[in-house]
Amino acid sequence: MVKVSSLLMLPVLAIAQQQATSNDVLITMPVTIDGTLKNLQLLKGESFEDAAISFARSNGLMAATDDAQIRAVIDQLSGLLKDKLHDMETEEQLLSQPSEPMPTVQLSVPITIDDYSGNLFKYETDTPEAAVERFLGTSGFNLDVMEKVYPQLLSLVKQKLEELQLSKKELFSLKLLLDGREIIVRHFEDGIPINEAMDTLRGIGVDDGEYMDKVAPQIASQIVNEIHRKQSITDATEQQVEKQVIPEQLLQRRELFSEQMTLNNQPVVLVHYDGDTAQETAVRFLSENGITDDAKAESMMAQLVGIIDSRLAELLSKETHALARPSAQAQAEQNIQASAKQQSELLVTIPISLDEQHQAELNYFKGEDIETTVQQFLVDVGLGKSEKFSDNVIQLSALLRERVASLPIHETTYLPHATLTEALFSIPVSLSGIVYHLDYYENEDPHYAANSFCMEKLEIVREKLGKEFQLGGKSPTKSETLQTEFESVANDVADSQDLLLFTLDIDMGDGTSIKLPVHRNDKPQELASAFCTEHKLDQENVPALVEAMELQMNDL
Repeated sequence: MVKVSSLLMLPVLAIAQQQATSNDVLITMPVTIDGTLKNLQLLKGESFEDAAISFARSNGLMAATDDAQIRAVIDQLSGLLKDKLHDMETEEQLLSQPSEPMPTVQLSVPITIDDYSGNLFKYETDTPEAAVERFLGTSGFNLDVMEKVYPQLLSLVKQKLEELQLSKKELFSLKLLLDGREIIVRHFEDGIPINEAMDTLRGIGVDDGEYMDKVAPQIASQIVNEIHRKQSITDATEQQVEKQVIPEQLLQRRELFSEQMTLNNQPVVLVHYDGDTAQETAVRFLSENGITDDAKAESMMAQLVGIIDSRLAELLSKETHALARPSAQAQAEQNIQASAKQQSELLVTIPISLDEQHQAELNYFKGEDIETTVQQFLVDVGLGKSEKFSDNVIQLSALLRERVASLPIHETTYLPHATLTEALFSIPVSLSGIVYHLDYYENEDPHYAANSFCMEKLEIVREKLGKEFQLGGKSPTKSETLQTEFESVANDVADSQDLLLFTLDIDMGDGTSIKLPVHRNDKPQELASAFCTEHKLDQENVPALVEAMELQMNDL
């Protein structure tokens, strides 16, 4: 804390600043002291604290002997000046010319120095040095503090910029008009248009949730349109290249086969090209070898066509056999995927009207990502390239998330012939005052069960808490509290059943694997046999599984 004695020893310059011309005054605001209005002023180049001390001295507020009381008065006066300057800057921005583009925030870094907290903004049009100087200029720090923290802040900004450049590759940018102002929207590799639209709005200082929900889909639609436009240009270019290549390919005809023959006791070669008929090849062969007699040409024509047809049939047979094997394998993989899909737990089915005569079902299975499911659904029904793709994703995702959240605990829409499994036990879990029940099933990995439970409830709790969920500060935030609660769920589940010794990763031979958890009281023979039965594997695999489990147990 600054002592009163040191405050009273300020240089004469502070008094001289009070006598400066009106051109040097940044702020003048009325303050009531003992029923009398006084003018509190902030001069150019003067810190908030110096202005507050000067005002307090000139109005007899420094006579108190309590340092804490004096400090409180100075802090209060400094706060009034800070708020007034902030209001003035905001008003100046609103009154600026509409033709001027709104500055785009390239980087926002939260900074806390002593008791001051604020965001350091780096706009695309200024340098890191300018961004740091602007932040320090509006923070009200004295020169000693500024000189001390300036190098640290500059290094931090440059580091954040390097990380930003490495993490994103810009594909294109758009200039759009928003309420008469020009804004720049950027699309990055693997970027999601709706997220980029929201980031753009936050970057220009928009924080009204209702306004963002209204405007963001329109910006995202513009991004999608530009993506489609650039893709159409790329496709047209590729087609033009293909057209230029075709004549060159015609000059280099592909030979399908050649046949050694004897004509007039001389060895000759019959060549058949791709795209030619048997008759065309035969006519060309006779012409190349000087057979002009009509009778002889007619008699040889039938023989040549027969030879060519025979070789073509032989080639066709080989190609058919070659294609049959991959086709069978692909069909088997499709059957496996379809079977796996049927065995998944169907949570929600929503009928979606595509038009007046057509309808499709949006199916959501347990464990799937909601946005990914909606996007795949739109692609499957032919709306993947629609101009309203982003709007449809937002609306359907919100509807699907609402349906999932409204389901009672473990209420599930099961497929026909699905088997219902009773939970071994249920644990009541309180998350931010809301009680849920975590059901644990036999042979289920406890950490997987806890993680699945937390992921399912995270969005529900986030929606109930709203913006409050994102608030930060020195005290523990709700997100941090939830994280602690979520971590405790896994411990509760693990403590409620036998200790998990290890988990075997079983390769199913089709590119997929299934985890086999082994607990303390499990018997390898029974566990292996049950695993094979559950996953429809031959019981001959039991000895190998038992051996693998025993080897792992020996290593413990």
